[in-house]
Amino acid sequence: MKIRLVYFLAVVFPVTGAAQTIPLNVTYVCSGEHIYVEYCPQGVADSGRCMIAHPDKPPVNGGMVYSYDTRGNLNKLLPTCQQPSADETARESAFQKKVKDTHDAAQKKNLDGMASVQSLAPGKPTQLQREEAEIRECIEAGREPTTCMGETMAKSLQGMMGEVAPGIAKTMVNQHPPGLYLTGMYKGAGAFAANFSHDAVSVTCRDMVPDGHSYTVEMNGNRAVVNIQAQPHPFSLTFQPDGTLVGPAAIDLKGNVVVGYATEWKINSSTNIPYAESTPIRRATTERCEVGAMRGSTSGPQTTVTMAKDLLDPGSTKVIPPGLRVEGEYMGNGGFGIKFHTDAAVVRCGAATVAHDYMMVQQGNQLLLELKDAARPVVFAYQPDGTLAGSGPIKVNGRKIVGQSQNGDMVFAPQSAACTMGTLRAK
Repeated sequence: MKIRLVYFLAVVFPVTGAAQTIPLNVTYVCSGEHIYVEYCPQGVADSGRCMIAHPDKPPVNGGMVYSYDTRGNLNKLLPTCQQPSADETARESAFQKKVKDTHDAAQKKNLDGMASVQSLAPGKPTQLQREEAEIRECIEAGREPTTCMGETMAKSLQGMMGEVAPGIAKTMVNQHPPGLYLTGMYKGAGAFAANFSHDAVSVTCRDMVPDGHSYTVEMNGNRAVVNIQAQPHPFSLTFQPDGTLVGPAAIDLKGNVVVGYATEWKINSSTNIPYAESTPIRRATTERCEVGAMRGSTSGPQTTVTMAKDLLDPGSTKVIPPGLRVEGEYMGNGGFGIKFHTDAAVVRCGAATVAHDYMMVQQGNQLLLELKDAARPVVFAYQPDGTLAGSGPIKVNGRKIVGQSQNGDMVFAPQSAACTMGTLRAK
């Protein structure tokens, strides 16, 4: 699936006087492998960093595999590859024109709307003003600016894509029901492995090709149980106090193994030059796989937010530890609540917000949410009905942006508030 980040990024960081010399989202065949360039910065030297998609490689966490290279290296590589067809190039050009026309029309509508309401007070905030306020609040909570911008970029991109490609737009931002999910790669003593992402789990056993399945995390009393919809029979894993997942001693797993490769000769429609294309030959099989106790390791999140963030600030993406995570915004009384993001839990008390790392811990017969606070740990019990139960007062020591220093750095002032924790329910 080609997501096409380029137009949105160009809108956020406009440039002039430079044209995109590397075609985006059209397929090249290089040394037998299909690739396409999903993003390449405009208006920069050959050292600019481009994002390359590899649709032939097995998905990681259910998502596309990407690599990065410089504009200069791509300008040398792509002319040596099989070129995209004229039809594909024309379709992509038409798509990009439609995206640009949609954006220009939306921008004109916003500008016209801003001009028409200038004499009215108070006027509704524009989309740009809402996005700026969202980024500001995110930074004030203590999250990384690139993370804040990445999330806002993803939401705006989804809105733009919703007008031209609604099916793709639904996959662009993590929008899931509140509750628990898993992240990380889990392996046991046997040959079975499970790689969890927000939406799916990829399972494999011995030489089987990794295969994606849906899964749910449900509460059985006060314990979290992971239900994997594998074939020929679904099975369950239970979250343990030591962070492991424990399943059946052994299961039957249906899937595929690669038994060879088929080579097919094709003709390039643009150059009439023949080329060889290899595809794996798969055979269905059912293996008996040992599961037992499995320990997790970090596999890293694969989301639109982290991809956009990596484009803005390569290497800054936060590593998420393996284990249970929470989705959703949970609210209590008196203006207290917690909003969970991929990288952090943002605690709100009135106008004060602060971001915390967090982890889910099974302690005895109780699943606990532990917020990492420098002053003292903040603990909530995750209840069987999906609520978060806390008790006692809490002081949220946040900050607000009050200006900029001479070198352009943001200047903050303390902003604190006191609340009572109580029971939090998903919004």
